Amino acid sequence: MDDKDLEALKKLIETGNVTRAAQELFTTQPSLTKRLQKIEAELGCELFARSKKGIAPLPALERSLPKIESAVRLMEEIRDETRAASGEVAGKLKLGASVNFARYKLPALLHWYMKHYPKVQVLLQANQSMIVYRALVRGDIAVAVVRGSYPWKEGRVEVSREAVCVVRRAESASRPLEKLPFIARRSDQGLEDDFTRWRSERGLLGDSDQSRLVVNDIGTCLEMVRRGLGWSLLPSICLEGFDGVVEPAFFKDGTPLERVTHALWRDETAELPQVKAFLDCLMPER
Repeated sequence: MDDKDLEALKKLIETGNVTRAAQELFTTQPSLTKRLQKIEAELGCELFARSKKGIAPLPALERSLPKIESAVRLMEEIRDETRAASGEVAGKLKLGASVNFARYKLPALLHWYMKHYPKVQVLLQANQSMIVYRALVRGDIAVAVVRGSYPWKEGRVEVSREAVCVVRRAESASRPLEKLPFIARRSDQGLEDDFTRWRSERGLLGDSDQSRLVVNDIGTCLEMVRRGLGWSLLPSICLEGFDGVVEPAFFKDGTPLERVTHALWRDETAELPQVKAFLDCLMPER
């Protein structure tokens, strides 16, 4: 067995699903199945119990999981330290990013980064900020780009601070907000609390303003506003090209309602060439 075999076993144990493990390993399901069959043939025994619901490690393999995880980490550390000593920008960049940052900002950054550092393999997880943050805490990723504020005592830098705006169609500009349906969008608790405070300060939480539409996706919310289904509070990250009315939101005390994006990382990984290069790309003046 080699380090790729160990990494495949680790991911199969974690996911309990060959297809999902293949996706996270950036390979195909048939290729991963063949690799597993090769490992089992080499060891002379089956490692997983198969069922319609997925796979589960047999007791002997489950007991070996700590050793497998340790071996995978050790091989990654050896590769990273060797490249760091030589100054070569190569290896894996394990990156997590919030869905909206990944949609609206990250593609241009990665285009530049991957063009200038073609030897780096970028492994990206795009998900809700809380899930990305938890992946960083577990050590699954080296850098997390998250929306909102999360407790973190190691590397941190503010990536951006953008206005949250009241958005609606131009045809609705003269109508009071309380006469229009509010399109609610699910987000992290901190931002939802800010939305509630802002609406409460303006008397927009009464019975006449019941939210008939609640969505999870920022793009869906914006499209509903564009179609004239109501108004919403949206961060400026998604408003480029929107042809309706956009008004930055302020609390009663004059404080702007804003959305903050942070990059978080572990101090021990910050000097790895591929991580340092990405952070320099993300925040040139950090």
